[in-house]
Amino acid sequence: MNTTVKVDSNRCSQCGTEIAESASSALDERMPCPKCGSTSRQLSLSAHTTITMTASADARVIPYPTILLGEARDLYSAGKYGISVLVAHMACEVAAERAIARAFAQSTFPHMADPMLKFLNGYNLANERIRAFYTALTNDDVAGLAEWHAFKASAERRNRAAHAGKIVHQQEAKETLNATTALVAHLGFV
Repeated sequence: MNTTVKVDSNRCSQCGTEIAESASSALDERMPCPKCGSTSRQLSLSAHTTITMTASADARVIPYPTILLGEARDLYSAGKYGISVLVAHMACEVAAERAIARAFAQSTFPHMADPMLKFLNGYNLANERIRAFYTALTNDDVAGLAEWHAFKASAERRNRAAHAGKIVHQQEAKETLNATTALVAHLGFV
């Protein structure tokens, strides 16, 4: 905060005549008013205060696959194991789709993305054809990951729950969360 005080006028308090002397003159140093002889003064002051405020914000972008994994964990905590598995696999498919888009954008043939992606029927890396496409494009063999077998088992669990109404138990949902989180992290979205 910065305050500036300015004397607008220095007048005789008896007759109002403008006095040409410093407003900070001591009483015994003041010259008498040329009109009435008084040494009392009436000062008119103005003050200007500048307040400088600063603020900062810390923003963090959370990737959509990470948000989906958070939702899957919340569903798991609420005892909704089947839907937790479905949402966790949605996170994997979104992460795979974005990883493929990123790979095309960084390639020497980004213009091929749209025509090539029309040949895919989704982004589930547990599908051998999609995984082979992903691996050829990115040179990332996800099937070599330590969690790959757990992810494949989880994908089969997801299909049974989604298409056959299979009940998913707590331990199975926990295994899915671990496997899908590992895959999404490997793809660079956690």
